[in-house]
Amino acid sequence: MLEFLVFSLPKDELDDPRAIKAVEFLTDLMLQHRTRQWEVGPLGHALHALAIYDERAFGTQPGHRTAKLAKKP
Repeated sequence: MLEFLVFSLPKDELDDPRAIKAVEFLTDLMLQHRTRQWEVGPLGHALHALAIYDERAFGTQPGHRTAKLAKKP
């Protein structure tokens, strides 16, 4: 559901507290259960929802965070 919402909401509604709460919920859920062996479908939709939100809300280019996170400090 979040994947559809962050794709279809007007850009100015992505900072609505309800949208932010949904993104935070999904992020926290995935972080708390990071060792779980998620099925491909639910994991793919969750990551896609977060990627779409990141791109639309913050203007991040696709793949930018991946490259940044992959670098060692």
